[in-house]
Amino acid sequence: MSETKQPIWPLIAMLVFYGLLLIGSGALLLLGLAFGSEAYRSAGIPLQELLLVSGPLIATLLLIIVTVLLWNAKKYTATYIIFGVSLLMVFGMVPLLFGVAV
Repeated sequence: MSETKQPIWPLIAMLVFYGLLLIGSGALLLLGLAFGSEAYRSAGIPLQELLLVSGPLIATLLLIIVTVLLWNAKKYTATYIIFGVSLLMVFGMVPLLFGVAV
């Protein structure tokens, strides 16, 4: 039996998108740590606030891991679904953040 190979370009496009998300969430993490540390000059930043600030970065890393694992397991439909949901979440948040009614 010969299987048709899935082209690799959709995975590369997904990883480029997640890479851009990783850069943005890393920048948000650095901004949060910079301004969060002003409030707690002598003490450490509380765990809840640290998790809140680093949440987008952790979520993006988890999306990358799950995408690559599902792609390697040849579950392409699940990979596309996860990517589509993350795409809807990112582009759904932009109107919400800027107050544009959809």
